[in-house]
Amino acid sequence: MDNTDALKLWRLSSDDLDLTDVTVERLRRHFSQTYKLNEEQVDFMVKSSAQSLRATFESVQQILTGDESQQAALTRMAHSLKGLLLNMGEPGWADIARAVEFAARAGESRDYSVPLGRIRSATSAIVEYGR
Repeated sequence: MDNTDALKLWRLSSDDLDLTDVTVERLRRHFSQTYKLNEEQVDFMVKSSAQSLRATFESVQQILTGDESQQAALTRMAHSLKGLLLNMGEPGWADIARAVEFAARAGESRDYSVPLGRIRSATSAIVEYGR
């Protein structure tokens, strides 16, 4: 995906991309089938993913309430979020994070809260897991 493709994603909603919310069951199945983990390992990975998502979205809040100099931090955070989503077996949501990463890296002035909010909402079942 190049910068043009990533920015096209920006204009699309999650409905346009045929993305569905991430469920604990789907994540458990992904870890079990993809990485051949046992139940205990799967549970550990789901909890770890939940903790990572919570930390990432806390960073999102801090970055988005900061000033323009936060572009580099936003780029790094979006890159990390993209990787986390890919590890979770969610390439569609990772593409949204990639669009944020590319736009932030390009220094574009955009409302980053919209796509990041979509991802936060879609992963809410995981974020809340184990609380």
